[in-house]
Amino acid sequence: MTLTPSVRPRVRCRSAAAAVALLLASGLAGSVAWAVAGDPIDLGEVQPVGVNDRVAIVRGRSATEFSLALPADAACPGDSLHDQWRVQSFIIPAADDPGTIKYGANGPEGLHQYALYELNTSPFTDMLTRANDQAGEPGVISDIPALSFAVFPPGTLPDGDYRIGIACTYFRETATYWDTVIVLTANPDDAPAQLTWRLADAPAIAPASDDSSGWIAPAVITAVLVVLGGLVWKVRARRRTTTSKEPR
Repeated sequence: MTLTPSVRPRVRCRSAAAAVALLLASGLAGSVAWAVAGDPIDLGEVQPVGVNDRVAIVRGRSATEFSLALPADAACPGDSLHDQWRVQSFIIPAADDPGTIKYGANGPEGLHQYALYELNTSPFTDMLTRANDQAGEPGVISDIPALSFAVFPPGTLPDGDYRIGIACTYFRETATYWDTVIVLTANPDDAPAQLTWRLADAPAIAPASDDSSGWIAPAVITAVLVVLGGLVWKVRARRRTTTSKEPR
């Protein structure tokens, strides 16, 4: 089942700096409660990337390790040390609005709403920003650690479109967020969560150059055949040499 994205309008800014300026103008930065504000601000997209090489990933399996790349200026309106801001993660149905997520100790609390999970099976939730020298300055978000969907028991996430992303919260009220849409598909051949995923704008069938299913590349097959052929030739040559030396 494919979910239809929400038609609820969302406030969107082109950069974290612009968002912080808006918050300051509204008297919302630092330690002033976000609850008195208007709509949370959509700051754009995140991109799944390789954990070490930071190269974009468009599809994977449940055990595929990935991180989320934020824009270079990604920051919360304040830091965690002085201003009590926190960084959250989420995976929610695409029809849900990230700005309305209700966060608990383990992440989003709505139906089919979850935090993203680190490789140690801990939810990426209530994380700290980098510390500033004083209050009232943007809290820079550190690189997102390695994540995967391996922690989810099979069937926990039904087939469909989902938003995954990162949010800045003040006492668990969303102020700003970044997200992207992925498509989850049940796959009984996958382990451990029995699902595969891809970006919503990626083709449903992976091209040969993008196939991560474990097939051996043609170049590797060719190399193996060449080595085997060489071994067979050597064995035959030795047999001919041995036969020619036998007494008659």
